Amino acid sequence: MNIRVKSPEKKLTNVTYDSLAALIRATTGKKRLSPTEVAEVRAAAQRHRDRQAAPTHPEERGGRFLQMYREKVAKRIRGLFFRHYRTPSGRWVGGEVDIDVHFSPRWQDVFGGSDTFVTWHKRHAWQGRNLDVCLTVHEDWERTVESEGIATAGGMLTLAAQRVSDGVWHAKWLRQGRGFEVITEKGYIARAADGSYAHAKTLDAALRLARQRVAPPPRTRV
Repeated sequence: MNIRVKSPEKKLTNVTYDSLAALIRATTGKKRLSPTEVAEVRAAAQRHRDRQAAPTHPEERGGRFLQMYREKVAKRIRGLFFRHYRTPSGRWVGGEVDIDVHFSPRWQDVFGGSDTFVTWHKRHAWQGRNLDVCLTVHEDWERTVESEGIATAGGMLTLAAQRVSDGVWHAKWLRQGRGFEVITEKGYIARAADGSYAHAKTLDAALRLARQRVAPPPRTRV
């Protein structure tokens, strides 16, 4: 069947067999559809229902969609790491940084660590440092961390977070250690009135730190 349907004046909000059949009859001038046309309209309505019921988020769809989605998220996480943590540099040797990003549904697996090692120039007695970083973030990082606006709360990369209340999260984050070392910490993040974030091991401590930060007074025109 080859039914030519003009664009409807109103967009269909409830796509069912009856609505599609009525649209086709109105645009083609037919009073009744043939059995073949009826079958094709029913199939079209079923395809629409299947699309509506299909998972829309890559974490739910799986397969190559999930792989592509996680590669994009991992790229953003690497960029955040480079902007907020120390990394080695070298003109002749060293300065290589390798950041592996993994995803896990288990909070126990959420962790970040680093390993610094010395490398030597092939022809000269020059040495430099390279850095290997391994990050395991929660598989729902984009929705539970980035969308919450706390990806780099307080200048530290948040690896996983669960909202406790408005402006308060139970979380794990990455703190800069000595040299190029990074350390995983867990506790609570609280947003202060001045827009900054307070990190602490306990909820009471995070809220207390946040309350101590007072929002700046509004500027007045002279």
